[in-house]
Amino acid sequence: MTKFQIPEANNRLACFLLFLLFGLETLSFITCQNILNNVIIKDVSGNGLNSYPLQIGRVFMKGEIKTAPGVLFNGTQLNSQAQVTVRYDDGSVRFATVSTILPTFTRNAMGELVFFPYSSMPAKDESCTINEIFKQFPNMDIKLTVSGNNTISSVSAKDMINKGYYQWITQGPIRCELLVVDHITRAADFGLYGPKSLRPIFYFNFWRTIGTVSVRTVLENSNLDTLQDVAYNVTISHGVTNPTILYSKDSISHWFGTRWTRVFWFGNSIPEPKVNIDYNVTYLAMTNMFPNYLANNTMTEARISSYYNNWLKKAKGIFDAGLWQIYQPTTGMREDIGPMPAWKSAWVVMGDWRFREISLVSADLAGSWSAFFREVDSSLYFDREKNISAIGKPISLNAHPKLWFPDNAGKYVGSLNVPRLANPGWVFDGAHQPDPFSVAYMLTGDHYYLESLQLWVALGVMRYPAGQYGRGKDGYAGITDQVRGNAWTVRNRAYAAILSPDGSPEKRYFLQAMDDAIAYWEGQRNVTAGSQLLNHPNRLWAQQNTAFQWSPLRFWTRDTNTKQAAIWQESFMLIILGMLRDMGFNTEPLLKEYHKVLTSQFNAPGYDISGFNTGNFYAVAATSAASFLTNYKNGPELWEFLKSNVFDKFDYSTSYPRSFIIYPRSFLSPEFPTTSIPPSESKSGTSSSVVGELSLFTILIILLLQFI
Repeated sequence: MTKFQIPEANNRLACFLLFLLFGLETLSFITCQNILNNVIIKDVSGNGLNSYPLQIGRVFMKGEIKTAPGVLFNGTQLNSQAQVTVRYDDGSVRFATVSTILPTFTRNAMGELVFFPYSSMPAKDESCTINEIFKQFPNMDIKLTVSGNNTISSVSAKDMINKGYYQWITQGPIRCELLVVDHITRAADFGLYGPKSLRPIFYFNFWRTIGTVSVRTVLENSNLDTLQDVAYNVTISHGVTNPTILYSKDSISHWFGTRWTRVFWFGNSIPEPKVNIDYNVTYLAMTNMFPNYLANNTMTEARISSYYNNWLKKAKGIFDAGLWQIYQPTTGMREDIGPMPAWKSAWVVMGDWRFREISLVSADLAGSWSAFFREVDSSLYFDREKNISAIGKPISLNAHPKLWFPDNAGKYVGSLNVPRLANPGWVFDGAHQPDPFSVAYMLTGDHYYLESLQLWVALGVMRYPAGQYGRGKDGYAGITDQVRGNAWTVRNRAYAAILSPDGSPEKRYFLQAMDDAIAYWEGQRNVTAGSQLLNHPNRLWAQQNTAFQWSPLRFWTRDTNTKQAAIWQESFMLIILGMLRDMGFNTEPLLKEYHKVLTSQFNAPGYDISGFNTGNFYAVAATSAASFLTNYKNGPELWEFLKSNVFDKFDYSTSYPRSFIIYPRSFLSPEFPTTSIPPSESKSGTSSSVVGELSLFTILIILLLQFI
């Protein structure tokens, strides 16, 4: 229902109607194909759904949504709200979190949610109040209690709220989200061994009209001046009177730089977990924020069940591993390495509730790596322009322009001089780092995953030293790692830059860090054609201090023995630079030369191509890279050869290369969105929650499209 199904014979009329509805700019992306911005929701619990609270993150094509998105469900407009946090340079919506209440589902029923552009945004009273939450939930309180070293410490979420330690993240007629934390005075921090190393955080997600609330409880050990490992037992309880225990675990070793989280639901309409949400992977690819995965799925129910049953056997409590390879430097390919972890690509493609559970719980468990650090000194600045205090924000290069964190000896400057607890095995490594948070945030809009992404990427800036073996010029964020480490680090940085809310200090910081890295790489290789960063300080520094003669074969770099990196690492870098180009970063000048590292091989006389007939991982990585190179010399021939000899011959539906099975964006306009640093920044985000009305004109156009 309400699909833009456009028969070939009626393309002209359909394109005209789409032009009237969305405008010429969107039409240039749609190119009059059977494209619809929708998701399919299906109950697979066998129980049906009633007043289902749906919070969904959504990326949009440039020009598609001018003001804010609304939703139709099976052709009927639903009351909804949209928190728009990221816009394109033309003002259209790039990312929004949409909240609505789904109508009653009969068991095993299916429904279609269609996003449409509001024509106007009438003003409505959206303000939430603390009293409103506690009027519906008079016994609501979440209490964290830790014990150890003959000491007991506890903190109450309600007590923190009463003291004013909160801020509203979202306010609207459907959903309000309250962040309870004190990053500034740190009065709620607590500990067991003298210094108060533990910071409690609570997210109250209040669904106003259905009497339902979820509470995400977070405990982090991230303050730069109180870094110490803490051993404790923990209990999480609910209730002002007659509290009940929600969760407990003994003998926790809370390493510094880590955080853990648990989510609890209360009220009348706790969402059924067994709901499949098909996010429309074809549309997602057209936004350029996701690789172009094919919509067809060859993973059988038996294979999905087997995968999920294996997941159920894994430990998933606080600081447990789940499916992660917790020692990241472990060699060899595995499911967490790639454009995204394999289980996340399965979630994106299939929308199966089991892969959603695996992906979100795995994102929660990723807080177990020592990768989350906060600034504590109000006299330091987060931004390069020195306008914004660093306190409470992710660790910042601008606050510490020469800091290497941790340094080559593994030392974290500022950590307390106390014995460390036994290493639980969680070790961070740039060359094998996954992306735990980007997809989780893009598909849910859950603020916790955005903040985790920002903290994760902020450490990724600081892991390299200043100078020729790391970041380049003091105070700038170049990247020098193994070739694969360059790729994975800049990928995560790019997502943090785009997804951080417009106008926020974090967005400007990560966008600048992206320019720092790209400029550094261009300067090393003397790439000038098409560069927008010719006068960037880190480029000029690299030209003077780390430049080298780029090999005619365009291997990315050389080690101290003048040997070249492995081709599969070059493939990783090509994939990520292609993804960044599509997302709007100016990596095209690098790719115009660097593509030769792969495309020139297949045009070389006597080149042995037999290795690509095995379907092994190296062939998969090269094929994935080739999907981004079809607009360069020898690129189309390279892609067709590898596709026919690798992707078409072998079944990768359940094996670890799943997230590498990427196809060219041949259906897209060759123009990509622009992602650049805005000319100015504000001291607070520009996100907004909006509610609007579907215009009569829009309704008529949508109805007409059903009959052509």
